[in-house]
Amino acid sequence: MAQQESIRNQNEYARQTAVSQARHQAEIDEAQQTAAQAGPLAAAKAQQAVLSERAIVAERNAELREAELIAEVIKPAQAEAERIIRLARAQADATKLSAEAAAAQNRIALDQQVIQQLPEMLRAAAEGLQGANLTVLDGAEGLTSVVASLASQGVALLDSVRNGLTNSAVD
Repeated sequence: MAQQESIRNQNEYARQTAVSQARHQAEIDEAQQTAAQAGPLAAAKAQQAVLSERAIVAERNAELREAELIAEVIKPAQAEAERIIRLARAQADATKLSAEAAAAQNRIALDQQVIQQLPEMLRAAAEGLQGANLTVLDGAEGLTSVVASLASQGVALLDSVRNGLTNSAVD
């Protein structure tokens, strides 16, 4: 019995020793695996850092290129557009002034034509009244009133002719 107890104890000791050796071997293997992976892991981390820095550099390059494009293309284009707008405004103002001057000359010419034709118009009105039988009841005041009425009708006729000619000249 003692011998069997001794064999059992030896077997138990051998088992515990094997288990202990297996644990130690597992720890050693794990450490070796970790050490083996440390190199590629460190390389991957270094590559990530490099890629991150490259991304920052690319972003800065893009910002720089954008600033260059603004300075080289957009700003000159805006300045040219502003110059063209100012020229167009100046041309529009000059055209407006020319049109106003031409309209003023047309009005002067129109007034001259009306003035030239005014004696003929008055002669025609006088011929129309030449055979008329006109009775004036108020004496000199009545005659003045009739002449004033004829003059105001003549002015109204002149204004009508002037407006009609001006409107047809504008059209």
